[in-house]
Amino acid sequence: MIKRVIWDVDGTLLDSDFTYEDELFKSLLSERNSKTLIERKVTLLVSYEKSHYRYTKSALSTYLSKELSFNISTDFIEKWINFNMTIPDQIHEGVEDVLAYLESKDIDNVVYSNWFAKTQEGRLEKAKLRSYFGEIYGGDTFIKPNYTGYLQACYPYLPHECLMIGDNYMNDVLGPRLAGLNAIYYDKYDRNKDVNNKIKSLVKIKEML
Repeated sequence: MIKRVIWDVDGTLLDSDFTYEDELFKSLLSERNSKTLIERKVTLLVSYEKSHYRYTKSALSTYLSKELSFNISTDFIEKWINFNMTIPDQIHEGVEDVLAYLESKDIDNVVYSNWFAKTQEGRLEKAKLRSYFGEIYGGDTFIKPNYTGYLQACYPYLPHECLMIGDNYMNDVLGPRLAGLNAIYYDKYDRNKDVNNKIKSLVKIKEML
């Protein structure tokens, strides 16, 4: 029996246009440096997550400064984290319906995301979804697909009593399953056509639990 559902945020609960960050970068860096960061941001964050087990402002500052060959201060990272909370978010269809349903069934809901927990908590507050979640676990504790991170998100329940839902097949499906969790792959836009047993609508979860 499932006692806790662990949710991913980006691409699962919320969608955002992260090009809004470009204006922040332009305001804090030179034109040349901001352009470089904007062009390489996604690749660098993916690389950071593969080489680090958690996010810290100091580690991310050091990593980006080295890779970009110009200074990215911890103050810059802090402003980035705070700015992310102001970006307009779109709630995925069915999210509130499913969360209310799970709450009515006395199933816990928590979040496990790879970005800083402070940002994700602020975004969920802004989207009026925060009250549905007991805990917000971020990459500043453990970056997915870290085995210990999944177990922490489960506690105090056993892994087989928990279910992870997300749109990243490695981080939200394969990783959790290797840790003993159940997992549902949410592929709203049918991007991964090679994967079976996925859902395109979150409302489908009500039929499964």
